[in-house]
Amino acid sequence: MVRRLINSGDTVVLHPGAKPHVASPTSEGCNARQAAGGRNSQFFDIELKFEPHDSSDTDTKGIVIWILSLYHMTGKSEVALELELCNNITSDLISVGSRRNIRMTLEPCATPKDISQALRPSAGQGDNCLTNECQSNSEDGVHTFVFTNNFAEISSYELQQNQQSCVHLCRDKSLMTLRVQWADGLQDRDEIVSIIERVASHVSSHYDAPISSMQSPASGQLRLASLNPPPPVCTEQTINELFHAACVQWPSKLAVDAWDGSLTYHELDVVSSRWASTLASEASFSEQRVLHVFDHSRWAIVAWLALLKAGCACVPIDTSAPEERIKSIVRNTGCTGAICGAAQAKSLAGLVRHVMTPDEINNKKVSSDTYYGAWQDSSPGTRASMIMHTSGSTGEPKGALQSHVAVTTSLVRVAEALHLDETSRFLQFASHSFDVSISEIFTPLCVGGCIVIPNPEDKVASVAKNIRSMRATHVIMTPTVVRTFTPKEVPSLRNLSLGGERASSELRKLWSSQLELNILYGTTETAVWDTIARVTAQNCDNSRLIGKSIGSRAWVVHPNDWTMLSPLGVAGEICIQGPEIGDYYVGRPEQTARVFKSAPSWLPKGDMDDASHRIYRTGDLGRVLKDGNLEIWGRIDRQIKLNGQRMEPAEIEESLMRFLPGNLRVYVELLQPGNGKAKLAAFVSYEEDADPALSTLTTHQAGIRKAYDEVRAVLPRSMIPTVTVPLTKFPLTVSKKINRLELQKLGLAFLDSKKQADAPKLQNGRASSNANVSDAQAMVQRIVDFIKSKTEGSVGQDMTLNESGLDSLDAVEVSSGLRRVAQLHVPASMLLRPGIKISDIAALSSAPEKDVDPKASLQEELVKWTIKLDEASNTAGRAVLLTGASGFLGREILRQLLSHPEQWNVVCVVRGDSPEHARQRLLSVVRKEKWWTADFEPRIEVWPGDLSLPKLGLRQAEWREVFGLHGSTRRVHTIIHNGAVVNWLASYEALTDPNVGSTYELLRGQLQSHDAPGLVFVSGGYISGQEETVDELASKIYQMPGYDQTKFVSETMVEHFNASLARDSGGQAWVFKPGFIIGSSTDGETQTRDALWRFVKACAQIGTYSEEDARKWIPVAGVDAIASNLVAELPVRHGDKTKEVCHKVLAGCYLQDIWEMLKEFGPELNPTAHGDWLAAMNTRMEADGREHPLFPLKDWMVTSEGFMGTEPPKDGRVTDDDNADARLAVQRIRDVRLNSRVDWG
Repeated sequence: MVRRLINSGDTVVLHPGAKPHVASPTSEGCNARQAAGGRNSQFFDIELKFEPHDSSDTDTKGIVIWILSLYHMTGKSEVALELELCNNITSDLISVGSRRNIRMTLEPCATPKDISQALRPSAGQGDNCLTNECQSNSEDGVHTFVFTNNFAEISSYELQQNQQSCVHLCRDKSLMTLRVQWADGLQDRDEIVSIIERVASHVSSHYDAPISSMQSPASGQLRLASLNPPPPVCTEQTINELFHAACVQWPSKLAVDAWDGSLTYHELDVVSSRWASTLASEASFSEQRVLHVFDHSRWAIVAWLALLKAGCACVPIDTSAPEERIKSIVRNTGCTGAICGAAQAKSLAGLVRHVMTPDEINNKKVSSDTYYGAWQDSSPGTRASMIMHTSGSTGEPKGALQSHVAVTTSLVRVAEALHLDETSRFLQFASHSFDVSISEIFTPLCVGGCIVIPNPEDKVASVAKNIRSMRATHVIMTPTVVRTFTPKEVPSLRNLSLGGERASSELRKLWSSQLELNILYGTTETAVWDTIARVTAQNCDNSRLIGKSIGSRAWVVHPNDWTMLSPLGVAGEICIQGPEIGDYYVGRPEQTARVFKSAPSWLPKGDMDDASHRIYRTGDLGRVLKDGNLEIWGRIDRQIKLNGQRMEPAEIEESLMRFLPGNLRVYVELLQPGNGKAKLAAFVSYEEDADPALSTLTTHQAGIRKAYDEVRAVLPRSMIPTVTVPLTKFPLTVSKKINRLELQKLGLAFLDSKKQADAPKLQNGRASSNANVSDAQAMVQRIVDFIKSKTEGSVGQDMTLNESGLDSLDAVEVSSGLRRVAQLHVPASMLLRPGIKISDIAALSSAPEKDVDPKASLQEELVKWTIKLDEASNTAGRAVLLTGASGFLGREILRQLLSHPEQWNVVCVVRGDSPEHARQRLLSVVRKEKWWTADFEPRIEVWPGDLSLPKLGLRQAEWREVFGLHGSTRRVHTIIHNGAVVNWLASYEALTDPNVGSTYELLRGQLQSHDAPGLVFVSGGYISGQEETVDELASKIYQMPGYDQTKFVSETMVEHFNASLARDSGGQAWVFKPGFIIGSSTDGETQTRDALWRFVKACAQIGTYSEEDARKWIPVAGVDAIASNLVAELPVRHGDKTKEVCHKVLAGCYLQDIWEMLKEFGPELNPTAHGDWLAAMNTRMEADGREHPLFPLKDWMVTSEGFMGTEPPKDGRVTDDDNADARLAVQRIRDVRLNSRVDWG
């Protein structure tokens, strides 16, 4: 048949192909291609008639047409060709008697002219649109292009097993004929003809136009789309409206049947409306983005519905999410409030402005059992309903915002697809932060079904039991979970849907014969589910099948150009089109623009309305089959999916690199060992000058282990690699990118090496067999063999199970398997215990039952744990965290702690570039002290920190150990927060972060802890022996230096904490406020920079003092007495909340006592009227300027009018003994300084 190309005089003649007949070719080149084992293929001829400039122009255009055709027909940007000459023909593109390999990487901006120029033998690298590398063909198969002058000579040409296609170009004056030979089963012939025709038209008419401007040449998907209905029309309803309709129809029917209680539709409607009314009255919640953090329970459902009714966008967060991840989500979404379970309230308190729990909401009175928000009066369907987060390539999770109409449109279609009705009982199994939970919760609520919710504590360990006991009829799970039970164990189940990962043929066959089995496919960005495949006997062997669209349309486009549809049967990027698509990624406009697209040119005209024209590029690799079904083949980018969860390797790498030693690099990949379970692997390299190979990395093991400890506070457990593969260097491709294929080989080699290392030991050169070992050893071998079959890991009897990469789902499967293969009942929880070995499990079967006395064994356990508890009470939490340890008071506190009978260990927070640097800074100071001995050194641990930074600049693991967070053991008994920046000239604002912010951070840590350590805030600045209110103090202190102000604010924070916030905290925060610290009464060392000594020196310079001030009280003591007083309080204070919050050290003397004791030092000090003294002091200060002792206290001199003393404390606040001790301290220092003959003036 003959076709005319659009806007071209060229003629394309399509000759129907016929089966090749056997003939002896005369060409030597062609004869080399003829061999046994050829592939079945089809061929056809295409004739192009045009006016060539010369033969080289014909050759070039022919190759350009074929290269662009392969670009579309293979769905790959990289096109590889072998060029050959046949029948002694010549061409400028290849030398006679040779073969030329061409590999080009095309970008959508490349033009036919670019390709033509790159084909010249002298051409090197192309521009950014095109690269041309001459090397061997790819492993995907060979595409051959042969120049010939006689088709008759090649009639018997056969494709070899490694050939995908072959094109012979025969030129005859103005006619160019392409004989296309294509392997059977790869592509529809009409599709190939359509592609070549449109490509030829583009090359002929638009030689300088980019290939992205070409009309999409593949038409097969459009033909299929014309046979199917268009995308669904938007429901225009909110989720609340769908739920309300169900409440009206089934008010008394159970809506929620949970482990902690049940609710009918009417009850759920009333309670959620009451909650919505309460939330709407709070500014942090009403129509805001709000965190939803709950364990599985009925209240979790109430909370989600209440948020939606209040016009909020629900942001579900998993209860086990690390704090850093929650912070990232709050920062990105701008959440101001959180609704959560009581167990999560403390940890969230410092992250958002307002936290509410079910008890708090239920205790509030509301006026009505119904609630209607004003937000519903204006286009409520377009309002955001939820923000679901998934892994992000930037190192932080990204949140996809879903409108009400996107979710409801999808819910209606999914409910129909899963055959849900009012008799359905849907198991709520997925985490609320996982998009699967949307379908588990809201699809049954749309049709009158019931949500059944098992106890989260045994949700995974007792899956079959929960389905059975809760009579669940519908379940969505990953194949990994479903493998842990059989159809017989769940008789109530009638509809099982698998999603998140590929299911084996065996699993499909097993379940599809017993009930309705579905394969679901969907993404976080497209509301609920996108496609469904009904598994039948006919298709159960196709593990890649994900079926047809549920509501929206699914398309496959060229993986490098979303404006071009892929041919049928060719893998490309899966795109979803329709109203169910999310709006955007919150706070990520660039990523939104990259994957959310509008109105591609190939879209059917009927789909161009506002609701249906948008598409989402999933990044998944798939293909459309001739019957319209979709297959999934993996990912285009590096994103991976494990146990149904999507994750970005880049996020894991970014997080690990924050904690790994600086000379190490990491690359995260999914490792697939044979037919075993996929593993998340971290390839770690120190990039030495060597070939890529496995390495031991022994010198870096400690750093790697520490990095894993740290990253657990940042990433969810599911995103922590279970395999670490050490490499000398990463393998690279020619273009200097990580060679992922070689990386897989190295990873599998690493696993194999581990298996060999753990193989059964040889005895006399032969492997021991079960026949020659004891029954216990035989049991060990059976367990080893079984676990190997399940984990594909390196398993030996003396290695721990968590070393084999066993996770919670593996443990459930292994536990049930051990009952079958070894008649052992081993709970999954035991398999996950740290340090448990296979030999430990086998030992359970080695002792005869008659020798085991369960009662005696239990009594032994009681004794063992009682002893351990006694030991723990004596040894655990014996550390004190000390800030400001290198300062004058800090050094003395450190001394008192180390010398105390309690034998405290001390963790010091010190500024430093590294732990070692910080440690040496501290030791260089304390080693100069007379009290220091080398015996103290092992009891000091130094952490680098910075008081001005969040969490005092400590690392995550250290912060957890201070407060016992996230399951960490609390090491710290008491925090002594003595550190501060002392600068009398600095403003309050300049000192806020280190002085106030650090106190806030420690109090916040107290709130997050369920077993908080004690906290002592060592204050300073203004002190009075009188009772003064906060307002009175504020009116005085606001005129004082910034240092005094920061201490006042911090004191007030501690008092507020104890009065209002610390009810559930195990520890107590209190203030220890010393007066003037004059030095050490032990060795006579003075603190000459202290305000009192500056004042004394200034008076000595003018030879006079104020007789009025001399009659006032000075709270003063030696640094040793103050530190001893503080440390003595630690064991007394811990857990005792009856003591006063602020402990003021008011012991001292009258200022006159100090003047009397210092008379011996001269010059003579004479009393004078206060006004005269003040005038003399001000004159001297003006004269000396910065050199004057009181220059840093100039502001204080103004606000206090020169009075150093205060009113004496009330009776009973201090004792005569305390005052005597203070005077003795001054006397002792005076004596030492006198003997040293130091000039105080």
